[in-house]
Amino acid sequence: MLWERSTQFLLAVGALLSPSLGPSGARQEAVQEISGKRIAIVGGGSGGLGVLAALLTLPEEVRKEWTIDLFEQRRDVGGVWLPDENPPEWPQLPETPLYPALRTNTPHPTMTYPHFPFPPLTPLYPTHDYLQRYHAHFARHFNLTPYISLNTTVTSASYSHATKWSISLDSGEIEQRNGTTPEKYANRTVVVVGFSASGSDIAIQTVPLATKVYHSYTTNHNDPSGRQRVPIPGTHYRPRISHFDGQGIVFLDGSRIDTPGPTSVILGTGYRLTIPWLEPLTSVAEHTTERRELATNERYIRPLHRHVFAVDESLPVDALAFVGLPVWIANSPSDYAQGLFIAHQFASGRVVGRSKEDLWRVLEQEEEEVRRKGNDPFWIGHRFPTEGSAEDYQDALVARARTASPYPFPPHLANITTPYVESWRRRGRTNALLMRNGWLRAEQKGVAKGFLEGARTEDDWVEVMERVLEWEREHKDEEGLVKGYVVA
Repeated sequence: MLWERSTQFLLAVGALLSPSLGPSGARQEAVQEISGKRIAIVGGGSGGLGVLAALLTLPEEVRKEWTIDLFEQRRDVGGVWLPDENPPEWPQLPETPLYPALRTNTPHPTMTYPHFPFPPLTPLYPTHDYLQRYHAHFARHFNLTPYISLNTTVTSASYSHATKWSISLDSGEIEQRNGTTPEKYANRTVVVVGFSASGSDIAIQTVPLATKVYHSYTTNHNDPSGRQRVPIPGTHYRPRISHFDGQGIVFLDGSRIDTPGPTSVILGTGYRLTIPWLEPLTSVAEHTTERRELATNERYIRPLHRHVFAVDESLPVDALAFVGLPVWIANSPSDYAQGLFIAHQFASGRVVGRSKEDLWRVLEQEEEEVRRKGNDPFWIGHRFPTEGSAEDYQDALVARARTASPYPFPPHLANITTPYVESWRRRGRTNALLMRNGWLRAEQKGVAKGFLEGARTEDDWVEVMERVLEWEREHKDEEGLVKGYVVA
């Protein structure tokens, strides 16, 4: 299926385009000119839903001649929170990195789209199934589903000034595959590689099951946050893996472990930021400050304005936007802030409002500021490592859109003097680890549900967080930190 004449393409990592639809596999040579904008959003996770909802907050008379389509390759919305019904065995890769015992490491009120809280009695640090249901409910509540095409994969996307965007689509069936559970690692030697959120969580979850767990990672390697990596209780530290020699695993310091019995190596080493079907984006081994074409070094896509709009010489400045690239940030509120930034640029053309040369200077200044703080922007990529920087970024996006766009915002965001990110979200993110320890303690003591009762509104959930935090401060002083981990 070929989709053409798209004026905007939005990647909701989430791309925005304007097309004409034909039968699957067919190529349309003649395309009828379409009035208004045509916008393609690729991805139905947090980013795709956030930008779609933001676009629909624009006055109807502004977007009455727009065509908006969201393409999601899987059976439902939710992105990484939607589990594989039957995950594959290695070497096939799953549709999502989600693992069965995954739960959030930040309190859910800080993770929500503005003024759309989780339902009553949701655990403060919920398991993944709550997150998927939340996104599905968000799509239904705001009537996003008429714009969404499920089981539809974008297989290629290219741009020319003559035809604008052309996208090839595949609406094939989803293959069913065999499943797996954490119990798979019982009575095995397990080597977990990586110390970020996934690697740490997987190490925690395999300790009660495995015969022995080795945790392989580099201590404080280029960690821009400056956080110390405290070993996971019950694991045995090893540096990064050097190689496998047929009898065991050899590590970079020369140490080794023999693997005569059942052994599993689990990679929690993160993502390679590549989009092979997006023609304007090329992969490079290293970025250079001189390169002006859109490229990824698998950690950082550049040149982008404010981590959103592609500043490529071959593209109009708002032809291609990315949603959801920022890391170490609350995804749903950030995705919605980026969505507002994009929506009001599409509607007014004033939000970016600068020449490409000016946008380049802004990007270079931002990257130089990262260097000034002792980090490499090409390695840091889209991360926000310092406290408050992620919230400042969201505030700046929305503030720029509010002041530059002539169109109204939703009532709860209309006051230009009120920051987009509420102070309670900042406090919740800052205190997330202490609060999580309190929540685990409450679960162990069997009193967690008492904190949740009666919480329905956003204000109610703010009070729940404050009560858990205060309760943990009191108990930590009396009892110390929680011993062990709770795996839901």
